[in-house]
Parts: sequence; structure tokens; C-alpha cells
Amino acid sequence: MNYEKAFDKLVEQVRSSPNREHHMMIKTFWGLFTFKRRTQKRIDQVYADLQRRGLLLDIDKKQFPKEPDNKWLTLKLFEIQVPEDRWFESMKKKTYESEKEVENFFITPLFLNLGYDEEDFSYGHPIKIPQKLHAKNQLGEHPSFPDLIIFNGNDRSPENVLIILEAKKSILDQKKDQELLDTAESEAKLYAAYMPTHICVVTNGDSLRIFDPFPNEGQDSPIMFIHRSELKEKWNSLYMILGKQTVLERKK
Repeated sequence: MNYEKAFDKLVEQVRSSPNREHHMMIKTFWGLFTFKRRTQKRIDQVYADLQRRGLLLDIDKKQFPKEPDNKWLTLKLFEIQVPEDRWFESMKKKTYESEKEVENFFITPLFLNLGYDEEDFSYGHPIKIPQKLHAKNQLGEHPSFPDLIIFNGNDRSPENVLIILEAKKSILDQKKDQELLDTAESEAKLYAAYMPTHICVVTNGDSLRIFDPFPNEGQDSPIMFIHRSELKEKWNSLYMILGKQTVLERKK
């Protein structure tokens, strides 16, 4: 069976299973393909193709080579909601004059199309972060305000956090833009220590950097890097990482 037909068979197996959730042994999964060796490159390829087809696997790709063949895995199929072509075209053409415009005209429509509701968004949500009070040499609490925290609904408790986002405005200088995103990443990691999540996003309205602030041993911190000109091409993969229903599934 060739590679594409193997995936077609896999999708149909999951689609026909109760709740579109299918269980199989790892050796059965790999038996669908013709790989002689399970190299990390091939595993990465399979994971990318799973995402494009709306399939979520419950084993991290970095852990996959270490798992025994007799272990069971779970595949779940999601229906990916794809915006109209005109939305992708309009996102390509937008320009932003401030961080606030990046938040309002890039982040908000993007995450609404990823399945979130307005009640999930909390812009400038206050977080109390302990800081040293130099004058008295004591610890105190200083409020910080992430650009956006996405919750599951209107419950603003730390355990209900889904995603932390930090926005910067592009200054059209590649090196300086990367430095700004690096700064935003450090800020998001700090906030994630007090509002725990495994998904952070930083963006300047042109690029999206998605990462795990606290990766498990053997896992990568970077999850995905995408330019807004690639939104249409990579939408399925982006949806499987940031879509609300898939984020909630991984949070279980």
C-alpha cells in the first residue's frame, strides 16, 4: 500500500469509529506504511500529514521512537473549519501601525476563525508577579498585563488558561523584528509561570511563533513558525495546533 492510500485508509478507520476516535497498537499504525526504518525525519513527515488531515495523535513525536510496538495509541479526527479565500487574501494585505492594531486586526480575527469566542479573550489580564522591592530588599507583588490570555469561556482562573499571546509591531527590519519577538517570547514565558499553559504565541502581525514554555523532557519548545502569507497553505496544521477544539482535547 502506498503512502497516500495508507493515510486514506487511516482517515476512514477513524471516521467510522465511535466519536471519530480510534485506538490501535503502534505496530499496527506503522504497519500501514512501507517505511523500513522509523527515522525522526519520517516521523516528522507522518505527524505533519496527520495534522493536514485533521488527525490528532496522543503521543508526542519526540517520544514516538521510544514507545514499544505493543503500546496502544489513540487517533481522533477533527473537522477543520477553513475560512473563505477572501479572508486569507485580506490578511495578506493588512498593515499595522501599532501593537494595538496587531491585537485587534490580526490576532482577534485569526483566533475567531480558529474556533474561539469573544468571551474567551481577556486583553491586558492582570497577573501578580513577585518582584524584589529594592528599597526594602523584600519581595512584593507587581501587576503585569499580558497582551492577551485566551481562556475557555469567561472563567478567568489560572487552571482555565488555554493560550498566552504577546504582540509586537513589525518595524520592517528582520534582525530587530526577531529581537522583538525574542523579547515577547521571554515575557510570555514569565506570564506562563503564573498562568500555566503549554501554548504561547508571539506575533508582530507578519510572523507567528508558537512554542511550549515548559516542554516535557525530550520535547521541543518551538512548535511552529509561520508567516501570515502562509496562512492558507498551512491552515490545517495551524488549526490542529491552535484550534480551540484541539487545544481542549490536548488539555484533558
